[in-house]
Amino acid sequence: LRSVQILFFFTKSDQFVKFLLNISGVLSEHPARKFVVDFLRTIILDSFSQQYSPKPVLDVVLDASPDNATRQQRHEFQTEIMKTIMEHLVAADVLLGEQAALPIATGGSYVSMANNVFYFASRVVDKLWQSVFMRESKEVFEFISKLIAQAKRKVT
Repeated sequence: LRSVQILFFFTKSDQFVKFLLNISGVLSEHPARKFVVDFLRTIILDSFSQQYSPKPVLDVVLDASPDNATRQQRHEFQTEIMKTIMEHLVAADVLLGEQAALPIATGGSYVSMANNVFYFASRVVDKLWQSVFMRESKEVFEFISKLIAQAKRKVT
């Protein structure tokens, strides 16, 4: 709950997105940028173990942007957030259940985690289809393949 309140504060003011974006249309190279992206990743991943909400935290973060942000800036921001989450989910073997390296937040469950991980995967595919996710389609295919391999390892 505390993570959602913090996210709401940031989303309302759009300060974190303004911090990440600069006027030239590329992501800021500010030294704290990585820490802000990691903080947002942590909030999103913590929400994955919680039950479904009307508007998932992932969508709140992806939809947040200042009014004066260009389309290119929005695409770069969303790509950075999604790519960071993809890397973390694969590295943590998130679908291995209790053997996963990703801790479950208080009140969360592995069932909710699996559901939300595949919801995230569907959002990445949507963003790729909309030409918002600015990476190769092969990366998305490999990400989903690795998730399926994790799920198969849990079953066996």
